[in-house]
Amino acid sequence: MGLPVAAQTPLVNETFRDSSTFGWNIGNQSTGAKINPCLTAGNATTTANSIAACGGGTPDTSGSGALRLTTDTQDQATFAFYNYPIPANQGLVITFNFFSYGGTNPLFGSNADGITFFLFNGTTPNAQANPGAFGGSLGYAQKLQTQPGLSNAYLGVGFDEFGNFANDNEGRGTNSGVPNNCQGTTPANGLVTDSVTVRGSGNNQTGYCFLANSGSLVPNPGDPNGIDNPTAGTRPAAQRTARITVTPNQVLTVEVDSGNGFQQIIPPTNLNSLPSQGPAPATFKFGFASSTGSATNIHEIQNLEIQTIKDAPAPDMTVEKTPSNDIFLAGETGQYTLRATNVGQGPTYGPVTVTDTLPPGFSLASATGTGWDCSENPAGTVTCVYTGDPLSTDPTTDPVISPGESQEVVLTVNVPKTPDEYTNTATVATTGDRNPRNNQAQAKVRVSGIVVPSKAAQLIDANNNGLAEPGEAITYTITLRNISQTPSSETLFTDQIPAGTSYIPGTTTLNGTAVPDAAGNIMPFSGNGALVNSTGAPPGQIAAQQTATVQFQVRIKNPPGVTEIRNIGRVSGPQLPPTPTPTPPTVVPLGPVGQPRLRLVKRITRVNQTAYTDVVDDPSDANDDPGVWPVGLQPAGLANLSAQSPVQSGDEVEYTVYFLSDGSQTAQNIQVCDPIPAQTTFDPNGFGAGSGIVLNQNQAQTLLSNASDTDAGTFFSPLTPVTAPCPDTNNPNGAVVVRVGDIPTTPVNNAGFVRFRVKID
Repeated sequence: MGLPVAAQTPLVNETFRDSSTFGWNIGNQSTGAKINPCLTAGNATTTANSIAACGGGTPDTSGSGALRLTTDTQDQATFAFYNYPIPANQGLVITFNFFSYGGTNPLFGSNADGITFFLFNGTTPNAQANPGAFGGSLGYAQKLQTQPGLSNAYLGVGFDEFGNFANDNEGRGTNSGVPNNCQGTTPANGLVTDSVTVRGSGNNQTGYCFLANSGSLVPNPGDPNGIDNPTAGTRPAAQRTARITVTPNQVLTVEVDSGNGFQQIIPPTNLNSLPSQGPAPATFKFGFASSTGSATNIHEIQNLEIQTIKDAPAPDMTVEKTPSNDIFLAGETGQYTLRATNVGQGPTYGPVTVTDTLPPGFSLASATGTGWDCSENPAGTVTCVYTGDPLSTDPTTDPVISPGESQEVVLTVNVPKTPDEYTNTATVATTGDRNPRNNQAQAKVRVSGIVVPSKAAQLIDANNNGLAEPGEAITYTITLRNISQTPSSETLFTDQIPAGTSYIPGTTTLNGTAVPDAAGNIMPFSGNGALVNSTGAPPGQIAAQQTATVQFQVRIKNPPGVTEIRNIGRVSGPQLPPTPTPTPPTVVPLGPVGQPRLRLVKRITRVNQTAYTDVVDDPSDANDDPGVWPVGLQPAGLANLSAQSPVQSGDEVEYTVYFLSDGSQTAQNIQVCDPIPAQTTFDPNGFGAGSGIVLNQNQAQTLLSNASDTDAGTFFSPLTPVTAPCPDTNNPNGAVVVRVGDIPTTPVNNAGFVRFRVKID
């Protein structure tokens, strides 16, 4: 009985029992019906990059299948080899189950032909890896000087039923065109049935010399302890297990377990001591071949495991998962980038698989990444296998991820329509990775509603005094904008009439069309609310990139102690968060009677040639409520420049100071003073020669000179003393002063602005 050699680094673990594999190339060199290797448990879901399912008959159930190399068809020579190179200098322990059964042999006393496990040079491009000849050559050796052997072969271990792999008939073990120079002595009778034969290195017609033979493993044909079981009609009765050991210094041992434990049938053989054997390459590729001739057998493989003897440098894969945005839109698509990195000391020796468990409701839309193959099965589980980079130096593919190398794949996913926070988990795996602590990554995204609400209030000022007073009306305009490419559904809007007001019956509209009041002249969107839609869409639906606009009016009552009218509406639906989303609050102040009031808001409205014209609502500034400013004179521009557009020396920045008089009395004798910011210089010609100041007042815009003259504007150069309202009378950087004068309370003459420009020092 042989003793197993302690194994260290796992390189390959492929059972062939399930419906798919990855990383195998298959083919045949048959002269008869050309039948490729196949998976007996394969089915309609077998992936495109897998070995295909066997045709005909009922497939095996998943978990009980095998790799079928040949059927009981004559003159077959098939092969299956692994795309990934494995190290040659660490030693190898190779185990697998093999099955030879169910054949027919009308001419001879043994079935045929057999199976080889082979090693060949790991640098061989996949497209150039061709198997050997059919029949007694077992898909490994050459035949008759016309059919070449396995490309760049190093070692072939044949499990031979018929026995021809042991002899040099048909030109096996010879050099093309020269006398036989193989040093091994083939068995005297040539044919050794039910035996294991080892043949050595070769290429094309050269080599493949006989190295060793076990002798027949059974005393009589048909003994179930041989290589095959000719009488077996099913796989379990024919099972054998092989263990092939190649030490780091290339000493070969072969063992077979026919059901009574492993028996050493090829004793330790030093391949380096055989003159006919070529040197071992730095890396191996490996595979199986099988053949039939006039006699046949079904040949199958299960449970392949390959490990090193010495502790080889191992890969250590990590995975990073990055969403394209922290917020995805409900019902839209989003993207995750998966980045697999080898931080270990050794290359990968097999497929690198990233499994992405999508959150509930997500599904795969597409995957993009050089050398990646992705599929979703079952639903919600995306499996991506790195198949190689076609741009690598390998003429066909480079499926290996070397130490320090990363490979990325981008998943585009369909986002559910239910807003919430979702956690997505990705896991990377490859054979030989012994550090599972860094094999997983998570990413959180928030799925946001696709309907964005906004709200504005417009005072209907009956006495034109600019003040909201009892008896006057307010028009509320609510805009619900669908920002996505997906229609919303069941979109519900609710707005309770604000305290201190009463609803004006018959004033509600949706998209400009009147909406009937509820019973009792109640506003139709109060209470439990009502469905809203964009123009032409069914109730509850806001079409992609469209809006639903609701308007209604309320009348101000005379609530004691109330100084403002505050109103908030709410929108809800499947594409919005579970908690109804409020529209921004609208506030209409009930200011003191008989007092002037002046609001000032300052904005950056231009940098060089870039103008900033968006209206900004700063909720922290009571003066900055667009709803109280006349249309067209609402404060526009940037409140803070740094986050939008950084500036550098020589750039020109334009400042605009908006003013609004909305008290109950005219604001009189108004002057605006704006000190020039530090590290800037006033531009005296910002709007024309000698004109660096603009005044917009009473619906007219005037260019002002910089000098102290008859117009309203003056620029006081640095250190020229100034007086109030300037904050620093020493005037360290200069100041723009504009005498605006009286500002009425009547829109739109109650609003305007002062504008000037500076250069960055």
